Amino acid sequence: MCLEHWKELVFCMLMQVFHSSCTNLIYYLQSVNLSGAQRTPLFDVSFQFLPLLTGWMWNLSDLFIYSLIITTVFFLVSSIFVSWSFTSKPIFATLIVRRFFVTLVLLQQLRALSFLTTFLPGASEQCIYTPTEEMREEGTIGDFLKAPAMEDGNPDGWNPPSGWGQILFRSDSFTGCGDLMFSSHIMVSSLCVLTIFKYFPSLFLRLLTFAMIATMVPFTLASRKHYTIDVLTSLYVTPLLYELLWVKWGDGDGRRNLERRYGIQYGEKGGAYHISVGNRTFEINGDQLPSDYFLAEDASFDDGDIEMANQLGKGKNSSLYKSVPGGVVATIPDSPHTPRSE
Repeated sequence: MCLEHWKELVFCMLMQVFHSSCTNLIYYLQSVNLSGAQRTPLFDVSFQFLPLLTGWMWNLSDLFIYSLIITTVFFLVSSIFVSWSFTSKPIFATLIVRRFFVTLVLLQQLRALSFLTTFLPGASEQCIYTPTEEMREEGTIGDFLKAPAMEDGNPDGWNPPSGWGQILFRSDSFTGCGDLMFSSHIMVSSLCVLTIFKYFPSLFLRLLTFAMIATMVPFTLASRKHYTIDVLTSLYVTPLLYELLWVKWGDGDGRRNLERRYGIQYGEKGGAYHISVGNRTFEINGDQLPSDYFLAEDASFDDGDIEMANQLGKGKNSSLYKSVPGGVVATIPDSPHTPRSE
């Protein structure tokens, strides 16, 4: 399955380099095109209520994003070896990774389009321009409005790319300048939370990851890494795009699609279920069966099943519950996530 999608995954990795180049480019463009006045941070209501975090506390918001990434990666990798009791469907790591990165790349292109067309001054400590006393005494208001801003007013952390080599290849995810609309901190964190909610539906995990991103928001604003509008935009654009892609292009993790596209076959022998990949066969539990396993074209329906289907008004294509060892699974053939073979 991984080999089936290797081109998509490689493309997504290359787009990370492209997005990094865009963030370096806006840093450079702001350094040569904005005056001292234009680099003055904008007024933000949240900044009036939240204390300014400096020193080691400035990095606290980054700890939350790392924690969410580590949590997501842990459950993704562990699902290869462990059958978690809180999920009733098999987990295909490659499909989850593909969905995560495809969504991320699309969000990054929308983000780059936003910050490359409208230059917003960064409010973080390494970006704030401060006129020196000499500039105030000897200069005029015209000097403050003239671009580019004079070097003497730059903070210690001001370090824009100096040429195309650094623009294209320098990696600086956390200390760049220029407000990058919308927040990548919240964007990546939201994708991690959405992945947990969608594929690992544990109440504890959902509460934990939700609490982490909810706590991360004020810390991001208090460290002045983003304006409130950046955070709010990321909080609604990310889940909207994620759900849109989910509805339009499901994972294709139904039995028919897995067999047709990946050559993965499910079967039953002697009351035990197995999966065949190539020339190898593995025994699996009933809760590892795809959601439409019992929906084969020649499946038999008893009177109770047909009566239930008629009540739902969709005949045999409605949701049916079938007993399997270890519990009950729902088969939903009309779901966009289990496409039928052509």
